[in-house]
Amino acid sequence: MIKAAIAKVVEQQDLSEAEMIDVMNQVMGGEATPAQIGAFITALRMKGETVAEITGAAKVMRARATPIRVGKVLARLPPTRVFRPAAWPSTCTPIIA
Repeated sequence: MIKAAIAKVVEQQDLSEAEMIDVMNQVMGGEATPAQIGAFITALRMKGETVAEITGAAKVMRARATPIRVGKVLARLPPTRVFRPAAWPSTCTPIIA
């Protein structure tokens, strides 16, 4: 799916929320290569993200996040085995840092 999504985004076509969910599941599941992730994120940024694309990405990141409990939930982090900083949209960087 990520190859088709890269091709679609390079052609300046928007992804649906469902398509973005599929792509982000591949990214967060460790199925996409670093080169594919970089190409996808670069193409998406050059095209400009839509609300549906951001929503789809956020849904997957939230669903795959691991809660850290210290009396109450303070933060959610992605599973260690698939964490790749390049897989996170730049808007997430301040949250992690």
